Amino acid sequence: MPRLAAIAPVVALTNVSCIAGPRRLADLELRCGQHLAGMFASFQLGARKPQPHGWNTIAATHGISVGDIVHIGDRVDDDIRGALAAGCAAAILVTTRESLPADLRGNPRVTSVPDLAGAVTAISAMAGEAA
Repeated sequence: MPRLAAIAPVVALTNVSCIAGPRRLADLELRCGQHLAGMFASFQLGARKPQPHGWNTIAATHGISVGDIVHIGDRVDDDIRGALAAGCAAAILVTTRESLPADLRGNPRVTSVPDLAGAVTAISAMAGEAA
């Protein structure tokens, strides 16, 4: 996470219920808070990924365009298809849960990596930096 935060602001966008959400956000804050520029949970936003509201809220909050966001996630439909439909610049699938389906392979806005370190490498390349 520190390597990602050194490249660009890192924000968490997560689908969690109002029951489990507060505990999960507290855990995220404890483990990663020093590297995060914000945390956005579906129960607070009133919308879940893949709905574009989360990415639109992040962009508005941080004074950027949705097209400036690179989304990292582990779910094809919620994270990757949702981010692309919302207009994010790119989406990176960390393949710990799902593999990249054939219809997304070859899409220049989509990258598949085995872990968060691979995502850092991909974002570094997008930014023109050495990982």
